Amino acid sequence: MDCNETENIAMKLIESDYSDQVFKKADFLGDDFSAKKFCDCIFDGCNLSLVKIEDASLQNVRFEHCKLVGLDFSKLNIFNLELGFKDCVLSNCIFTGLQLDGISFERSVISDCFFADTSLKKANFCEADLSGTTFEKADLTGASFVGAKNYAINPLGNKIAKAKFSYPEALRLLKYFDIEIEL
Repeated sequence: MDCNETENIAMKLIESDYSDQVFKKADFLGDDFSAKKFCDCIFDGCNLSLVKIEDASLQNVRFEHCKLVGLDFSKLNIFNLELGFKDCVLSNCIFTGLQLDGISFERSVISDCFFADTSLKKANFCEADLSGTTFEKADLTGASFVGAKNYAINPLGNKIAKAKFSYPEALRLLKYFDIEIEL
């Protein structure tokens, strides 16, 4: 482990700026990240449940194998906002009004989350489980839902041009048209 890598069971962040840091298996349950700046950081196997993130800055921040419950990402500092998720569990998180083009949620469980007025152009939801997650006036142009499951996306209330879906899950898009499908 080098000086830019932190591994700890329970951890509180004291500094206001973190750059090129790797946080491994740290428990930040209920911590306050408000107004803190993270640049080129990786959170790997961390618990970030109920973390306060008001006005926090996340620039090129990656979450891998993390648990994120109850975070309101709409309260982040949106200047240079860039983040990604891989193999994470996100539950009851809010992503309202954000510009998240190209974001990845690859192989993540995204349950009961809320995406309203969110730009998710070319987002990667491949192999994600989106049970209970709501998309409202979201721009999903060119997004990939290949291998994703349990999504409920109203094609009339969201932009889905050029988005990619896989069969048979793509049939879920038809439920908003009040039609019957016979096999």
